[in-house]
This record gives sequence, C-alpha cells and structure tokens, in this order.
Amino acid sequence: MLMKRGEFDYGYNAQACMNESGVIVAGNLTNDASDTRHLPEMVEDVRELRDELNISKTDEKTVMTADRGYFSIENIKQEGQGIELLIAARREGKEESTESKDGVYWLERFEYIKESDSWRCPSGRLLVREKKQVLHGRPLLRRYECFDCEVCLFRRHCLKPGEQRRTLLVKRKQLIRAEMRARLKQPEKQAIYRKRKWVAEQVFGQIKVDWDFEISPCEDRILHVPNGSLSVPCTT
Repeated sequence: MLMKRGEFDYGYNAQACMNESGVIVAGNLTNDASDTRHLPEMVEDVRELRDELNISKTDEKTVMTADRGYFSIENIKQEGQGIELLIAARREGKEESTESKDGVYWLERFEYIKESDSWRCPSGRLLVREKKQVLHGRPLLRRYECFDCEVCLFRRHCLKPGEQRRTLLVKRKQLIRAEMRARLKQPEKQAIYRKRKWVAEQVFGQIKVDWDFEISPCEDRILHVPNGSLSVPCTT
C-alpha cells in the first residue's frame, strides 16, 4: 500500500465503527490509504443495522463521529435517513490560521447560523443574507453583509483598505462545511465527539496489543504486517 512517505509497504487501512461500549458494529479492511472514501460505506452499514433492529427513521437519530481525515463535502452529505454525522474539520484543541496574507479574516473566522441563514463575525455582529444571489462565474454565490461595522474593534482585521462593510460571498459547498464546524462548537455535540478518545481509539490499541500488529504512528489506522499476510480472528 502507498504510504504518506511516498513508499510502498505491506499494510492495510482498517476502518471500524463501534458503539459506546466499544463493540464493533461495522468494519472494512482495504489497501486504499485514504480514509475519506471509506465513510459512506460505514454510514450505509449502520443504516442497514438500524433497519435490522427495526429502528424507524423517525425515531432517535444515530450519531456517528469521525475525525478530520473524513472531512469532505461528499461525506457530510451522507447524513440523513436516521444518521447524524459529527466530522471534525481540524484536530481538537488546535486552531488553524484564520487570516489571509493581508491580515483580513477568512471565512473560517465567521460562524454560520443555519437557522437564520446568517453569519456571526468575531465581534458578535451578524451578517445577513441578501435576497438575490450573485453570479460570479459558476456556481451562484450567496451574499451576506454586515451593516454595523462602523465602531467595530476588529475593523483592521476584517476590512480591506477602503471597505466600509464586510461582505461574504459564499458557495453552497462552503455553507455545508461551515454548518458542520458550527455544529461541533455546540457543547452537547462536543461531549459526544470527545467520546471517541476512550471508545474508538482504544479498539485499535487492543488490536495492536492483542493481535500483535504494528500501527503506524504517522498514519491513522494503518496496520503493518511484516510478512505481507493477514490473519484476523473471528467467532461465529
């Protein structure tokens, strides 16, 4: 399998989905190093499990969490039909740069409010959506504008020279990403996501110890098998 270092090695990318008790309910093993493409299959497996257990789509949703390796527009769109996804956009506790080279805040510095289809700026002011969409090439962009920038203390970080109001031109894909980031800022969603540390991660630790596999410290969930063979114990 091709590794991140650009070298090939005997290894497998193991995907596992487990419940809060650490019981694996879905899994897959491939030689595809990318995690991103595997999430849709895991989501579908969980949906099938819900159907087998006669859990209606109108009942309580099943919440699935995934780390930043699975963050993509295509994966976020997999939710629905009884599944809610919590996919991290970055490592927990680590902030990425939110300013462009000219010092102006990027879109990631603003918080999207799905209920009102508006944005909240770093100082807490709202950017409201104009009714018409802006044709700026393809696709159409939604335009949001703040009407209360005059006395804002963040003007020098938010406005370019000559600008009086901050405007955001946002693509549909950017809205989807922003809604997921805003969702994970909610305390109740953060509490659910943090359970991964002692539920999901311990499963791979047990695989490493009990099955004598080597798990790469540089590549999440990559199982290295020295002789190129793989034997997985199972029970029936």
